[in-house]
Amino acid sequence: MEQGPNDYDSPWKEIIEGYLDQFFAFYFPDAFSQIDWERQPEFLDKELRQITREAEIGRRYVDTLAKVWTTEAEEVWVLIHIEVQQQPDADFAERMYIYNNRIFDLYRRRVASFAVLADNDPNWRPAEFSYGLMGTEVLLKFATTKLVDFRDGLDTITERRNVFATVTAAHLRTVQWRRNTDMIYQWKMELIKGLYRTGYDRQQILDLFRFIDWLMRLPEVLSTRFWMEFTTFEKENTMPYITSIEQIGFKRGIEQGIEQGIEQGIEQGLQQLRGVVLALLATRFGKLPEDIESKIHSITVPETLSQLSLRAVTSESLQEFMQFFDNQ
Repeated sequence: MEQGPNDYDSPWKEIIEGYLDQFFAFYFPDAFSQIDWERQPEFLDKELRQITREAEIGRRYVDTLAKVWTTEAEEVWVLIHIEVQQQPDADFAERMYIYNNRIFDLYRRRVASFAVLADNDPNWRPAEFSYGLMGTEVLLKFATTKLVDFRDGLDTITERRNVFATVTAAHLRTVQWRRNTDMIYQWKMELIKGLYRTGYDRQQILDLFRFIDWLMRLPEVLSTRFWMEFTTFEKENTMPYITSIEQIGFKRGIEQGIEQGIEQGIEQGLQQLRGVVLALLATRFGKLPEDIESKIHSITVPETLSQLSLRAVTSESLQEFMQFFDNQ
């Protein structure tokens, strides 16, 4: 259930950049009040890659680098950089200093650094880097938030209408139950159903669904059960988001199938892709006729199965889906 560093980077980056104002409102309210949110932040991914490349300190990355405007009387823009750190790291504070220094050197603008400490050690709390030499003193203090500090209010945290309340709850529940997939299943379903009760809009629900689905991973059997229960929930509550959410989930399934095809053999990867198509069809249209299953099992081209998975999402009926074969 634990994610490696590569897994941990992208979804956090996406949710932070999509909801930067809510990120600061939830984790760093003092900084939130000093940023002019009427001016659109500008994300600097190209510059970020240059900074990390020139730093030459191994696999290091700044999750987010952005240009924002302040609420100071004189109009001025500054830079912020944000790191999400999953595990304790003895070099973390030094890395924060190096990046802060590199960013300032590139822009000659003031830089504010922020760290989300997502590890499970309540005693690891880096917040500054300093050294002294021959009368020279160097010091960087940076703002931090520790996710485990939110555990005491975990039962009510999602009542706050901020996407990072749900992000934090999903993270903490995953850490709490990472060795118990049944409990992960239970909390994943509860958190996702809670998105509708909280009153998030459609895009927020889709973005949070993507984050939760990535973080709270389930084995194949429980994943299938989850999709069935969730599909029933949306139908019973006449929610309009099912198609888009299915596309997210099954697109991930397609990608996993391709990866397995490369790593474990083409035939096993094809089986995974066929399973994605059949599961989606069964979820939408019920038990499938044997001739449809046979046609899908006979396909040996990954790209064709990928096309069929998308057609299974968009088709209004099995008859419409089967027109694909008529046109071949």
